[in-house]
Amino acid sequence: MNDAILEYLSGNYPEIIIASLITLAVSIFFFQLGLSIRKPKLKITGMSGGGSPQQKYTYHSVRVRNVPSFFWTKVVRDTPKSMHAHIFESKTKRVLGILHWENTKNRNILEQRASIPVGEFQSLSVFIRDVEGACFYIAAVKSEGKGLQKVPGTKSYSSEREEFYIECRDRIERKFRIDLIVTQFNNQFKVEPKRTISDKMSELVDLLRDMKGIFKRQ
Repeated sequence: MNDAILEYLSGNYPEIIIASLITLAVSIFFFQLGLSIRKPKLKITGMSGGGSPQQKYTYHSVRVRNVPSFFWTKVVRDTPKSMHAHIFESKTKRVLGILHWENTKNRNILEQRASIPVGEFQSLSVFIRDVEGACFYIAAVKSEGKGLQKVPGTKSYSSEREEFYIECRDRIERKFRIDLIVTQFNNQFKVEPKRTISDKMSELVDLLRDMKGIFKRQ
């Protein structure tokens, strides 16, 4: 019996090695896929601004959402806990400052850390803009812990288009990058995420679904 097994193994050794390697590769792939599905996915879903004509500056924040989808399929993701955020200049990769999250119950309270459960969002204060519309600055919290000011010692930005990226890190040091495009023209100020290939594919799938729905109704 043992001789028969040994003879079979010796005659099929290359095939057994190849099958074992394929099984290992598939196992690693699905393991990594599971980790990717569980990992939080942070995305900007909007922006807001505030200030009165009497104030020297207006204040601008972005809504950061933990998106509950993976290749257009709804999934359950982890919550990035105790997460802090820094903003960088894209062209120089120079860190410009630490950003602050608005408290979910009182937006006037600004905090360095936040946790965003899947499907929910939290606002992140990013920029301060001159009321005249000539330039904007990176936002920093005031020393007393309430309200914003421009980061001391940092430059102003007056170009019509600037690019930045936000790097968030949670309690277990997972990193999440969000790329931003800032445009200002004719006293208009806009902050939006830089569209990725995944975003463009998602828009295409949504368009095809809408077209399919139209044809079904006809």
